Amino acid sequence: MTTLVAGFPLLAQQRTWEFSIGGGPGAPIGDFNDGFDIGWHGLGAVSYTLPNLPLAVQVEATYAQFADATPLDLKQRLFYGTGNLIYQFRLRQTVVEPYLIGGAGVYNLDPQGSDAVGAATKTRFGVNGGAGLSFQVATLGVFFESRIHNVFEGMGTSSMQFNNFTLGARFRM
Repeated sequence: MTTLVAGFPLLAQQRTWEFSIGGGPGAPIGDFNDGFDIGWHGLGAVSYTLPNLPLAVQVEATYAQFADATPLDLKQRLFYGTGNLIYQFRLRQTVVEPYLIGGAGVYNLDPQGSDAVGAATKTRFGVNGGAGLSFQVATLGVFFESRIHNVFEGMGTSSMQFNNFTLGARFRM
């Protein structure tokens, strides 16, 4: 039993590839909060941990939707892909691992609903950053994170901001 428990930190450091799925609520921030209510999102991600370093590289695809806060029939649908760096705070003798995550990506904004007539679909650049906790035992884990996204409009003079709260599962390969 001692060998098994002592082996968990060693297993946690030998990872390379992980596949993640998750989802949860999304909260509009700033001007975006003036017109839209809390929404939801779902994501899939693949990450690679660099050998002997507390860094990982992650690529993910996310679908999100926010409903209009007014009586209009309008929803903001988003599909986006991001590339992120993850800094993992490796704690010894525990299966809990806090981490920081941040990166950039391309966001497709697609207004939907009968009141979206004339509203064009557009693709914009954005950045994201946040923090999370991962609970990992051998090849299976659970994670929770909060990440703020900032999608730039036009020449960066205004933006769409929202905070995604994600609960998900990680599968180590």
